[in-house]
Amino acid sequence: MFPIEEGETVLWSGRPQRCHRRFRDYYWWVVLAVLVVGGSFVIAVLDVLKVALYPWGIVIALVAGFAVERPKERRELLAVTTYFVTDRRLVFAAHGGSGSEFRWVPLAALGAARVHDLGDGLGTIDFSPTWWEWVKDQEYRPRPAWHPMLPELVAVRDAAQVADLIARNAARPSYVG
Repeated sequence: MFPIEEGETVLWSGRPQRCHRRFRDYYWWVVLAVLVVGGSFVIAVLDVLKVALYPWGIVIALVAGFAVERPKERRELLAVTTYFVTDRRLVFAAHGGSGSEFRWVPLAALGAARVHDLGDGLGTIDFSPTWWEWVKDQEYRPRPAWHPMLPELVAVRDAAQVADLIARNAARPSYVG
């Protein structure tokens, strides 16, 4: 099964060239640091070490687990992902050990493309997500890798040209059903 429909033209395809680190993928480490510093302060001021030691250890272990797991899942997802820009849609294909899975978004449904230059000929393209869309994406990100997600093309070559290609074709009418 291949997600490109009859009559649809593939204009560009590519893969993430590397895993780009950014704050929103690692914010659990910030949460962990705040919890450790804040909790240590509360334990020291209130002198509740004996009462809070075990529950506090459990909380720290859970947050540390989330902090380690999210970036790992993201790296695994990027390793098996291929992007396709067609004349109608942006297609995400993941070919992993559990099989192949496809997601797509009509180009007309995407927001304005923003290019984030990574400085080595690579760039990440996102589509101007709102704060609420980003929060929902973070909620779903640790679940199955292809749960509803924000569309973005991570660490692709010639990102500005790809974003321009998407913008030009988004203005054209789409006939995808």
